[in-house]
Amino acid sequence: MKKCILICDDDIDILEVTKIVLQKSFKVETLTHCNDIFKNYEKYKPDLILMDLWIPDMGGEAITRLLKSSSKTKKTPVIIFSANNDIEKVSFNAGADGFLRKPFDIKTLNQAINDFLTI
Repeated sequence: MKKCILICDDDIDILEVTKIVLQKSFKVETLTHCNDIFKNYEKYKPDLILMDLWIPDMGGEAITRLLKSSSKTKKTPVIIFSANNDIEKVSFNAGADGFLRKPFDIKTLNQAINDFLTI
């Protein structure tokens, strides 16, 4: 059975391209907002979450903190991605397991995922 990656980003183009690239090896679910992140976590049961820093309403930093503070979700790796210059610091402060600086290429994306998941 394929491992599941949940991608949270309000940029539809990034969601579509990332899904196309990853769906050969993983089950990929996407969200354009994280209003119901715990409900969607239960629905999809992701093995890894790719989180945009600037996702609406709460933002990726706050959502990552919530995920990492819950006993049900804290062990799931979260990789925050953004073009923000402080992405490394923000990711660390949020408790994320890793970060990707936008724009990123397919090789970098796959490497970041494979650091946490094995196919």
